[in-house]
Amino acid sequence: MDKFKFDVNYNQKQIYILKDVIGSLPGIKTYSSGFSNDHVDIWFHVHKNENKGLFFLTRCSDRRYGGMPWKIDLSVGDVYEYDGEYPITYCLNCYDGNINDNIDSLLDNLEHHLNHMNFMKGYDLSINDFKTITLREQKLKRILI
Repeated sequence: MDKFKFDVNYNQKQIYILKDVIGSLPGIKTYSSGFSNDHVDIWFHVHKNENKGLFFLTRCSDRRYGGMPWKIDLSVGDVYEYDGEYPITYCLNCYDGNINDNIDSLLDNLEHHLNHMNFMKGYDLSINDFKTITLREQKLKRILI
């Protein structure tokens, strides 16, 4: 296995970028993240009756559409949410390779799909539903902080 430099500050910025971008998707609220030199986890909740953001993220993290090596796991809690929603927690994670490269790749794939007119139109997604229009701008803003 190739070794790579693990820079906690750089990795943390990358995690914050990805967490912010995921939190900008319709219906998704991120609330926690964790990482080490070879994995990243971002936990989030999906609001009931709002699954466009979850669909978008699932598509972009699916291995068939360039999302390797990402996956989304889900777990269930024992207590209803305050708004009556089911207590389902989602976790986007990656346990393979250089997390910086994997985050960059996923951000690129999210941006590609957001700007793919046939994809957006075919699934009745509107760019106006997304809070972060330019993912690359968000990424650059975070790196410069």
